[in-house]
Amino acid sequence: MMYDYLPGIFSPILHHWLAAPCSDFAFVLQEAAALLDQHPHLLQTIEEDLRTDALVKKEVRLKDRQARHQQHLFLAGTEVVGAQPVSQPQQLGQGRPRMSARTCYFFLIIRGYLGGIKSQQARDFLAESLSVHLYLAREGIPMPSLSTILENTNKLSQQTRDAILDSQIQWIKQRGLDDFQDITVDSTATEANSCWPTDSHLMLALAKRLWRDLDQVENFGLPKLEDEQLPEILEDMGRLNFEIACASGKKDADKIREEKYTEFYNLAEATSQFFAEALYPLRQVADQQKYLPSRKRKLEAHLAGLEQDLALLDHIIHYSIERVLEKRKVPTQEKVTSISDPDASFISKGQRETQLGYRPQVSKSSTGFAIAILVPEGNAADSEQLRPICEATFRRTGVIPYSASFDDGYTSHDNRQWLKEEMGVAVVSFSGAKGKKITPEEDWLAAVYREARRMRSAVESVIFQIKHCFSFGRVLRRGIDKVRQELTEKVVAFNFYRLQYLTRL
Repeated sequence: MMYDYLPGIFSPILHHWLAAPCSDFAFVLQEAAALLDQHPHLLQTIEEDLRTDALVKKEVRLKDRQARHQQHLFLAGTEVVGAQPVSQPQQLGQGRPRMSARTCYFFLIIRGYLGGIKSQQARDFLAESLSVHLYLAREGIPMPSLSTILENTNKLSQQTRDAILDSQIQWIKQRGLDDFQDITVDSTATEANSCWPTDSHLMLALAKRLWRDLDQVENFGLPKLEDEQLPEILEDMGRLNFEIACASGKKDADKIREEKYTEFYNLAEATSQFFAEALYPLRQVADQQKYLPSRKRKLEAHLAGLEQDLALLDHIIHYSIERVLEKRKVPTQEKVTSISDPDASFISKGQRETQLGYRPQVSKSSTGFAIAILVPEGNAADSEQLRPICEATFRRTGVIPYSASFDDGYTSHDNRQWLKEEMGVAVVSFSGAKGKKITPEEDWLAAVYREARRMRSAVESVIFQIKHCFSFGRVLRRGIDKVRQELTEKVVAFNFYRLQYLTRL
């Protein structure tokens, strides 16, 4: 079976076995291509993102060129080319061919479908996928490197991802696959790309990163720092961190932990003092050096990262001493949960095990499409997120639904009143004891409310499918903005999967 977007390689020998396979993935790509045909403005949006990034890089190159000119001596009376101030460029010249907007779009969908492309399994999939190679053959381009795919897809803004999801939902509506009259909302826990935090592990990791990053200042022409004792101190901190972890479950575990932490704090404070004394002269030397603008920006970012890590190390030492030795309770918001992903939080949901990560909100239609996704900061209560996720859902579908179903965590009189009286939702169902308490008995027993509660339980299967088939349960990127981008593209890929499933029934 051949598809318009994958015509194959027109060779009399290869044509038959290079026909696009009848796989779910091939049909997902077909649906993705069909969406572009119906909403060509998406390519313009993607192209604008790629162009904006290219112009920023061009401006940096022009400023570097101007700085090089100004560093040379010229004869009096001669005109110095490039001496004029550089304004922000508006046009791109003829340079290396860039990835096209269409190819970037397809790799965005592919990345969402695979849940990421950094794993060896994903790389093997790309290398072996006939559907991918047929698309590349049609475009007349070789398989891009992993770094090229990541670089270009990461340039796409959250607004572009939202525009793709907007168009996708409208296209589903236009095809009559869903009228979005019945929605359900639920939240889930998504694990961050970070290990479980302990005070000793965080301090050790920060100290090692500070030492590693200080060693890299030599790349900027700054003096390399030498210290014979610091590697030994870091080694002792590593040993103590291991012993602290092994104390759990032992007799007198608290006493052992206090003794080990006391020794650990002394070493941590010694490393903090060393880094503080090393950073100050480095900053002075760096301010006196002349660098190209691009290199100066990198150096400033490097030094700022060192200073931020040092402040973070001091903060953890301070509150850890309060918590472990002084037996004071430290508020959760004052604790550092991760040095690789500072936006990750402790997520508690029901009686389930606490995770380190995010708590996205997802709305679903009656036919199983994910409509809207929100990723709030911290372990936000579901009841506080009902209005934002519903507003995002109503805006995207352009429909005020007949029924909206939620679990007990979203229950509140204000939420029910807002949905029914202000938004005009006829059936507002909250499952559970709290929901039953605020729902009139005649409504609770009515058939439409029983159906709404049944629909709410069905959303669990959608969440399960997204989490376990599209890696929605764990993110690879770090920082809440990047996490929002990753989860959005996974939702887009899931909807294409759902589309091809329903249209093939």
